[in-house]
Amino acid sequence: MPKDERFLPRRITRFNYWTFEIASPKPQHQLTPTVQRLGDFPEVTWIDRPGHTALHRHIQHTFHLLLNAPPDIWAKEVFPVQHVKLADIPNRQVFALEHFVEDDKEWAQDAEAMKVLRQCSPSEQDQIWQLDRKRWKYRSQWTWDTLLETIADDQKSFLKYCERRSDERAVSDAMKQRIYRHYSQQAIKLLGGGTYIPKARRNIYRDLLDGSSLLTPSGRLPSPSIFTVNWDACKSNDERREAKKRTLHWFHHALRNLRAYRNRRAQIPWTPDRAQ
Repeated sequence: MPKDERFLPRRITRFNYWTFEIASPKPQHQLTPTVQRLGDFPEVTWIDRPGHTALHRHIQHTFHLLLNAPPDIWAKEVFPVQHVKLADIPNRQVFALEHFVEDDKEWAQDAEAMKVLRQCSPSEQDQIWQLDRKRWKYRSQWTWDTLLETIADDQKSFLKYCERRSDERAVSDAMKQRIYRHYSQQAIKLLGGGTYIPKARRNIYRDLLDGSSLLTPSGRLPSPSIFTVNWDACKSNDERREAKKRTLHWFHHALRNLRAYRNRRAQIPWTPDRAQ
């Protein structure tokens, strides 16, 4: 891992990267400065282990942040990367340990990590050790290179779908359909067509004051179009495919932002002229 390269965010995949704040293109007025360090509160004093490196210290500091960051720091610096709200974490000790285990094969040699582990219940400790065995016996399919390359190829497949061209990628038809479905759903949202809500979950989308539904008659959560074209104005299949094709620049932008985050560079803002 290069010295200045960031860690790959947890839970990020080829089909959800655009939901992460670090990738999702934003208008210029919504951008915040790139955070170069994790946390503005005093750091814990660590006991260095043999062969300690800058990378290990970074992992330790991240562990401390996940374990102790107050809500304001979490919302500002952790959520955009981890994509998890502090209120949604039932046990911060387990959450921080899981992150440590996934990032460092030698995590068990860290005195602070083992101290936290001993404070966990026996079942939680078993959970951590099981993760260790799974993580370091069978490596994750995703690295920065494989993820970025796969996303780039998926975007090419979606372009061919929009242009009704044959996709010669060596992937199954089921995977191709999955690519088209995920990209189409996000494209429709970007074009103002909203987000489809399954019937089982529609009852929770109610106005808190009068109880009226927040969804359209077709069961979609409305969204504004960031393009001059609006999804509801597209009547033919050709018009819909052409509209989806327009959104590819937004997806390219998200991929570029992901690369920028990897290398600690600033995002490029989404401006009205880019939507044209």
